[in-house]
Amino acid sequence: MAFLFLIFSFLLLVFARQILLNLIWKISGPNFAKTIYFLLFFPGIIIHEMSHFLVATLLMVPTGEISLFPEEKGMGSIQIAKTDPIREAIIGLAPTIIGTTIILSIFLIPLNFPLKTIGLQKIPLLLQGWQNLFWLYLIFVTTNTMFASESDRRSWLGLIALIIIIASLLYLFNLLSVVVGPFFYYAAIAANFISTAYISTFFINLIFIAPLFIFQLIIEKITNP
Repeated sequence: MAFLFLIFSFLLLVFARQILLNLIWKISGPNFAKTIYFLLFFPGIIIHEMSHFLVATLLMVPTGEISLFPEEKGMGSIQIAKTDPIREAIIGLAPTIIGTTIILSIFLIPLNFPLKTIGLQKIPLLLQGWQNLFWLYLIFVTTNTMFASESDRRSWLGLIALIIIIASLLYLFNLLSVVVGPFFYYAAIAANFISTAYISTFFINLIFIAPLFIFQLIIEKITNP
């Protein structure tokens, strides 16, 4: 159940990001949407690309030029040498893993926000003080730039196939419970913490999305009386 809740909460973030992108597109138009996105999410873009760089370096995969500015196919890029599918998939997942870690750290340390349960009634308290608004903005930009791009996902199919093969072999030789069992309990706890952070982040996203939605309605009223 914990893992289903994790998937559901992650899909909520994907949904919120799509709403946000659509609003930016409607407000700014196709000519300026990329620029607005870049200015709004620049700290997250840095985190995204540096996550690739850090993990690639740790996995001893050579890296090349890093770009943090808008390009034809995206907001930024980093040149990474060809490597095996496993390391390539991990490097592709790096922004999501590091982004989630940053979000959890902000909730637990500077915001002192409870993650054992979904304390939605405490979210309004986070709006008190300029310091909290800074941390909420950092959560907002990190969340909406931590998703894997198309190039990040190119090696996932091979990794998923490898995981399925290994799991099938473990099951065939009755070793699945022996290998997975000791870690399942702790994995479920981690999934609950992350799910709570994702759900809370979804509502924080709504705080930022709401004024954009109102602004978009005002523009529509003015341009289409």
